[in-house]
Amino acid sequence: MNAKQIDKHRKVSSNQKGAKPTGVWAEWFNEMATKTVIKKLVKKLPMGEELANVVAQDDKPIEAEVIEQKTEEKDVDLNSLLSTPIQEESKAVEIQIENEPTAKDKMIKELTDRGATPRQASNWCKGKGEVLQTF
Repeated sequence: MNAKQIDKHRKVSSNQKGAKPTGVWAEWFNEMATKTVIKKLVKKLPMGEELANVVAQDDKPIEAEVIEQKTEEKDVDLNSLLSTPIQEESKAVEIQIENEPTAKDKMIKELTDRGATPRQASNWCKGKGEVLQTF
């Protein structure tokens, strides 16, 4: 496919509104163009039924169903609500407290993020209490 054919394909895409690329086409034009060419090519290659079903499924637009929850409103005398005391319900509440990571934990994470194994990072931290306090 040439650039003109790719752009023609982009323009008929459901998320493209104008002549200039928008959204994913604007941010990832080369990747989207490559995807378009590959998908066109795959459709011309011999394939089994399973692969054909996967390609067909991938071509379908994604649709989302919006479900609105309707709550039933009762006619209530608001003045009487204001004059009645509040009835509090007791509810059990589960609170999960996570401990703040220690300086050692932070240093181990930093070292592993930079390529050290957890064991190497942990061994390095042994005996470095004073250094870790500044981290």
